[in-house]
Amino acid sequence: MFQSIKPKSIRGTVRILLAIFIIFILSGYASTNSQYQLDLLELETRLGLGEFPKTTSILVSQKGELVYEQYFGKGRADLLNDTRSVTKAITSIVTGKMIENGNIYGVEDKISIHLNSAVIKNDSIKSNIQIKDLLTMSSGFLANDSDDSSPGNEDKMHKQDDWSKWIVNLPVKQNYLRDKNGFGPFRYATINAVLMGEVIENVVNQPVDTYIINTLFKPLGIENYEFQYSPTNEAMAGGGLKLRSRDLLKIGELVQADGVFQKNQLIPKDWINDCLTVHRMDDDSGAGYGYYFWNFQFPIGEKSMTSGWFMAGNGGNIVLILPELESVIVVTRTNYNSPTQAIETIKLVSQYIIPKLLT
Repeated sequence: MFQSIKPKSIRGTVRILLAIFIIFILSGYASTNSQYQLDLLELETRLGLGEFPKTTSILVSQKGELVYEQYFGKGRADLLNDTRSVTKAITSIVTGKMIENGNIYGVEDKISIHLNSAVIKNDSIKSNIQIKDLLTMSSGFLANDSDDSSPGNEDKMHKQDDWSKWIVNLPVKQNYLRDKNGFGPFRYATINAVLMGEVIENVVNQPVDTYIINTLFKPLGIENYEFQYSPTNEAMAGGGLKLRSRDLLKIGELVQADGVFQKNQLIPKDWINDCLTVHRMDDDSGAGYGYYFWNFQFPIGEKSMTSGWFMAGNGGNIVLILPELESVIVVTRTNYNSPTQAIETIKLVSQYIIPKLLT
């Protein structure tokens, strides 16, 4: 099994670069399974000139049809891409199945009910953390991936042997208060997704990777994957999962189709809607946040926008769902920790792909 490679989450980078993008107004542009082929020649030229470094694949579907598929550099169809924090959204998706099966009542459940942790139960703030707090990066833990000095920063977690034990012992935020909607302050921190994985394991009584495989991968026909594990063999629910580009597209299309796959309601429609609902706002960028999915308004030309929901990961990786265009875009890149990786990918899809979906 793949382990010990240290993933970097999108952290503050994606928020800062999304903020840059808000004031950076963009100008208006293989093989497929469809007779219609998307013309992305201009984009391919730009890639050849090195404008979007370390891009390994681009796949586009529209109305359920694959209209573009191309691999670049070291990319190939059978490559297992390390898309880092894209894993978080997968954890969110299977949480909906857990609720549908009656394993938990709902997102208002307190995690203290499902974790055998005296530390959680005996702390006034930790004992009141709800599942929705983990899913929206609003828990009371003092953790912030964009702050290297934060006690719960992801980098510090990877130095530990037992991640879950370390997480529950983190300090809490001083003067932690919930707003009128019942949420605490938004702070992007991978530890929330890791702990969500621990909750899932305890609720369904099986490892979270096994649950993801049985609940999502097998029904979708996804056979190739590699999870990341802690030194004590905890499956990483917040990053590091490796998947083929086509399988990333398949997951995006499942979300685009409101949880339906081959006419079967694999994930409840209401849960997909909840995942793609703005529950929190990131004040730094103005981007919305659902249940481990980001929301952004992508420019179309100079005057109009289209709403996009995306699973994002360090390196410039993105699985973008565009409901209004009935399209899914997968971009895999390995430009890890670059200060421009997120804005590059946003420019790539906004300037060179989305306009082509309108023609």
